[in-house]
Amino acid sequence: MRLRPNNLVVNNQFLIYAINCNVVQDQFKAITKGTTRPRVNLTIVRDINLSLPPLPEQHRIVAKIEELFSSLDKGIESLKTTQQQLKVYRQAVLKWAFEGKLTNKDIVNGKLPDSWQWISFSDLIKISQNGLSKRNSKEGLDFKVLRLSDIESLSISYSFPRYIKLSKEESDKYRLYDGDLVCIRVNGSKDLVGRLVIIKEKDAASGWAFCDHFIRFSLDASITIAPFYFYYFQLDTVRKYVQENMVSSAGQNTVSQGTMRSLVVPLPPVHEQNTIVAEIESRLSVCDKIEETIEQGLKQAEVLRQSILKKAFEGRLVPQDPNDEPASVLLARIMAEREKNKPENLPRCQPEKTQA
Repeated sequence: MRLRPNNLVVNNQFLIYAINCNVVQDQFKAITKGTTRPRVNLTIVRDINLSLPPLPEQHRIVAKIEELFSSLDKGIESLKTTQQQLKVYRQAVLKWAFEGKLTNKDIVNGKLPDSWQWISFSDLIKISQNGLSKRNSKEGLDFKVLRLSDIESLSISYSFPRYIKLSKEESDKYRLYDGDLVCIRVNGSKDLVGRLVIIKEKDAASGWAFCDHFIRFSLDASITIAPFYFYYFQLDTVRKYVQENMVSSAGQNTVSQGTMRSLVVPLPPVHEQNTIVAEIESRLSVCDKIEETIEQGLKQAEVLRQSILKKAFEGRLVPQDPNDEPASVLLARIMAEREKNKPENLPRCQPEKTQA
């Protein structure tokens, strides 16, 4: 749909801001046709009500909006820059941690501390298996079955759990236990595939099983702790390895047990792993708080943007000039001119009379 505003009545940019204002958008939402694919037509657009100030005031309003929006955009840009810097810092913390730099002095770049060693991830795993493929049953004990929709920020969400009945044999095989690592095996998002979720004590006590979109890794607790590798698998280098080795088909991306098990990982002593995890969580918790503040700032910026537009179209953003010709007078003059120039109102040429 194309609209061509009358520049004698309305400033184009003023009209754009007016349409993007929540007051006008709410009018669209109230009368928009369609449920799955909402749409508007010319009749709907023509029925929208707009407050129209004098044209000179429209110019002043646009200038003031753009001045305020410019300042607001600079603030938003600064917040987003800080967000990117936080991402870089998070990766730096993880890199230092798994190079041993958070817990050891005089680390030589490219070399692990003397008490560390490189090891295949498979050597740390006691059990690895894909999840349950059945979707329903009428017999057995009720268990919550972990699905992709239950994962939120790499933790289990209890908002909308789905229950399934499992036999004793199935519950023994697919029940999740404290300290298990659950790997996202298949997903439409490449960024989520291969991510790990730690099963915490409360999760284990709540009775969770897991579906076949996941792989469960139970680690040897005598030589390692699950949180250490939960964070290790968030390293950019590990994410690159997973993405280079996943299989993509029909919009789904899949990583295998073999791919995950074959990853080479560092192994420090258990006491040092605990210290490293504590250091990581201490530093990343500060990042989380800053990130939360940034998100609040971005939301407030959008609220402020709408507040500016609301004030603009309530006539409270710029001073009004009594010398401005009212928009109603200008509109009346234009409508009269249009009426005058309608084809039926124009004088018709009379045919010349012919003499007999």
